[in-house]
Amino acid sequence: MSKYKRILLKLSGEALANTENTVDPDTLSKVISIIQSALDQKVEV
Repeated sequence: MSKYKRILLKLSGEALANTENTVDPDTLSKVISIIQSALDQKVEV
């Protein structure tokens, strides 16, 4: 069981950007994995 029932997630393009100022696929994959983990724990995102 998660500590939280609901979270608010705010992402910026800058946080996901790579050195070329495009979305970094590796970073995006990590973020997706974390979000999926929260959803699997029944946390509302």
